[in-house]
Amino acid sequence: MALILFSINANGLRSKEKRQSMLSWQNDILCVQETRWDDSLVEDIKKDFVGQIFSSNGTPRARGVAVLIKTDRVTGVNLVYGDKEGRVIVIDCMYETKNLRIINIYAPNGEKERKTFFIEISKWWEGNCVIIGDFNVAMTPTDVSKNNVFKGDVSRGALKDLIITKQCLDIWRLLHPWERAYSRRQIVLNRLKQSRIDLSLVTCEVVKWVKSAEYKTNTIPNRDIADSIISIKQTVRDMEREGGYG
Repeated sequence: MALILFSINANGLRSKEKRQSMLSWQNDILCVQETRWDDSLVEDIKKDFVGQIFSSNGTPRARGVAVLIKTDRVTGVNLVYGDKEGRVIVIDCMYETKNLRIINIYAPNGEKERKTFFIEISKWWEGNCVIIGDFNVAMTPTDVSKNNVFKGDVSRGALKDLIITKQCLDIWRLLHPWERAYSRRQIVLNRLKQSRIDLSLVTCEVVKWVKSAEYKTNTIPNRDIADSIISIKQTVRDMEREGGYG
């Protein structure tokens, strides 16, 4: 049975109703960005959640990342690192005798800050690693829709250099070399703008374990994927506000 790793930018996850809906989705490990949790709320959530929760909190209005382990098939779970800004959390675990490191990130909006962030967190990119979450930058022109401009970005160059140095691959792009998919949608001046800024990077050894990588709208199918170790899924999100990478 495959390990289903699911990632979502929640744009706030303080509502109990919203949390319950999200936790009902069929996955084994849930990586969330923009939780907007605080310590007291995390303790309340733990009372109702069957599994393990690891979080790095921002403020009730911004940031926050969390990893929720929803299955006892994942063992040896260990919190390696969580920053104080609600931007990154690093988890080591084991699945079917294989060691796996999961790095859940919510990259800054600012270009220079994002470049620094990528460089700083790269020290955790070791072993069998999945770096997943909201990178806040589109990597190639095919990752933005026709209504967008593919902007120059110093953080993109830094991230590309790290991908080469750390021998990582954008697993969705590897499996879908000619396709377009977008993880963020927003209406700006009555025009739909879309971009793929939520990514899953995996180190070379992990590539061999991945059966599928896909973007889903709001929910994921209740199914098992045979003959695989990991199935990676990320959400498509609609943005109500203007701004950020379109």
